[in-house]
Amino acid sequence: MSKPDRKAIELRIQQARTRGEQKRLGAWLDEQDDVTRKMVWDIARERGEDLPVEAMEWPGKRLVRRARARQVSARERKNPIRVDEAFDCVVCGMSVPLGGARVRDHCPSCLHSLHVDRVPGDRASECRGVLVPVGLEMVGGEAVVRYLCDRCGHTHRCRSHEDDSQEALQVLGAMDDTQRSLRLQAVGLPGRVEKFCNDNALLEGRLAVAVSGGVDSMTLLHVLVALGHRPLVLSVDHGLRSEAKQEFAAVEREAEQLGLPFQGCVLAVEPGADLARRARDARYGFFDTVEVDTVAIGHHRDDQLETVMDRFIRGGSSGGLSGIPVRRGRYVRPLIRESRAHIEAWAQMKGIQHFEDPSNRKGTRGRIRHELLPLIKDLRQGASQSILRSAEKLREDDEYLMGEAHALLEADGLLLAAYDAAPKPIRRRAVLALIKRARGHADGVASIHLDQVERLSRDGQWNPLPGGFRLVRGDRFLMCLPAPPEPCSMAEGTWGLWTIRSSAELTVRPIQKGEEGGDVGLRERLRQAGVCVALRDYYPVIEGQYRRWLPGVWLEASEESQGVRVQCECRHFATILTGDPQSAEL
Repeated sequence: MSKPDRKAIELRIQQARTRGEQKRLGAWLDEQDDVTRKMVWDIARERGEDLPVEAMEWPGKRLVRRARARQVSARERKNPIRVDEAFDCVVCGMSVPLGGARVRDHCPSCLHSLHVDRVPGDRASECRGVLVPVGLEMVGGEAVVRYLCDRCGHTHRCRSHEDDSQEALQVLGAMDDTQRSLRLQAVGLPGRVEKFCNDNALLEGRLAVAVSGGVDSMTLLHVLVALGHRPLVLSVDHGLRSEAKQEFAAVEREAEQLGLPFQGCVLAVEPGADLARRARDARYGFFDTVEVDTVAIGHHRDDQLETVMDRFIRGGSSGGLSGIPVRRGRYVRPLIRESRAHIEAWAQMKGIQHFEDPSNRKGTRGRIRHELLPLIKDLRQGASQSILRSAEKLREDDEYLMGEAHALLEADGLLLAAYDAAPKPIRRRAVLALIKRARGHADGVASIHLDQVERLSRDGQWNPLPGGFRLVRGDRFLMCLPAPPEPCSMAEGTWGLWTIRSSAELTVRPIQKGEEGGDVGLRERLRQAGVCVALRDYYPVIEGQYRRWLPGVWLEASEESQGVRVQCECRHFATILTGDPQSAEL
């Protein structure tokens, strides 16, 4: 094609009205020399487009559009261009599959959509507002949903799909109040919970549900009943508020009205420091006694957000920032993907009575709930789900790292040769796993406790832990031990790491400072026997009227004897201490 003159180029630009014509003209321009491109650049400049010199290198289509002075108006395009793809609804959180024969342009559960203008090529703009259903009409025998963008005010219509929630469509057609959007989101709550529980195999075996009387747990109770379950209802009065008795009684009445079994517990938790943790421990202590396979807890998405943000503020690791697990042992959380707003709206729709705990507005968690989270949600649409997706990714990372850390655990503790060679993220998790195994939990353990282990450089050094335990470095192992036991008199029982049985009561105590056995100190005898410094405070001296005995190491010589038979065995660290049961006569 020969190079046309300027008037011919201006005419072609003027005639390129459609996107296809502009695309073809741009492709032609891409094949032309710099003189022709300069001519189009000049035309755009003369029409008021402020183009830089670098625009000479732009793709031809982009240069043509600027020459037509169309870019600004194109960016203001309002109608969404539909692309059929799976997505997570930013409103209700449902995972929406492909639409199939009809392009998927809204969530079939809550009917909401997202106002997006995505155009291939150089034109792309997004309002990212939520298209809120505001009405329903019949067109040609099909239901058509009317929308209003909550950000820019744009109106839009789209046909309903065969798998759209019929209950949601009925609510939309009947409602005219300001709560339409929220109630539509709440309509599909039982279905979403059922799918989530099935996908994660949560509600297995004999089922119980923990109900405090708050909106979360009361809604969970009614959702489970709506899904055909007949759970045992559990409730606890911690004895901390006068209103708690009324709430406890209300939960029992609700269980009776639903024809469900009820089991409650009245506690007497003392006010004071660390109240929330102590109340939780007491509550779960009761739950642990109940003979069921699964206990459903009413934690929801906002609880998850509060937990993640609280731990972030406190400097949590990836394990802490991963938030509340869907399942921990037999405890499951069916509502963890649902927002508080959806739960409250569903409770309102169903007329579910509940109580509000005034303590929920107090403390750091209260401020996070009522001040920080509303601000985050206002800053960015879908921010809460983005945070939760990040938490889920952190959980996956942490599970892998914890698996690597558990591989370092041996019966006697963490083998120092392997521990010292491991990367720091693995070491920290290995120490945490060691603590959990020794104590049964990691309550009260903070990052500082894990980091301070790095300072333990020689046999016998130790760092304290909450609850009286300590992290102790031995000659071959890093161990988590309780505090060394105190002297006592006993005939049968446990003394620290040892099990002792005797035919009469004897004194059992640790080695005293400078104590000797014959012409050699008792600690030196332990050293010669291969007992590391870290464990010497845990080694018993069993003392009768005439003799002292260091099990498996030394028995004091004496012409007299009480005739008391003693047998003892180290319950832990068999490869470090004496191993086999030891016996003597004192």
